Amino acid sequence: AAQCCASNQPVRGDCRRRAKADGSASNSNGDCIAGFHQGSTDTFVAKTYGETVAACAALGLVLCGQSCWNQGCQYNYHPVYSGKPCPFALPPPLQASSPPPPPSSPSPPPPPPPSLPPPPTPPPPPPPPPS
Repeated sequence: AAQCCASNQPVRGDCRRRAKADGSASNSNGDCIAGFHQGSTDTFVAKTYGETVAACAALGLVLCGQSCWNQGCQYNYHPVYSGKPCPFALPPPLQASSPPPPPSSPSPPPPPPPSLPPPPTPPPPPPPPPS
């Protein structure tokens, strides 16, 4: 869900889940930055981080540096983006791995099989019978 603040300072009154076009606070669910969902009323539209930043900027607002829990529009039931730093350290960058070893040179082809001796010469035909 998109929620914005008048500043990135932790001032409870700066939260804007509902905002008028000039960024000032509103009490109307029709002014919910990412729509509203309750019962049969559903105008809620999930937004990406970039869409949320753009929506806040268009209203002259910024991502909140605080929790805006219970500040309207039923957003407590949806993930919200904030301007708070992530409490988890970034993983170290991956080390460049060594390049794979070059392929080994191809083995020489196997030697040809030993040559066989030529086939024996057939015996001469038998002499013709005497006449």
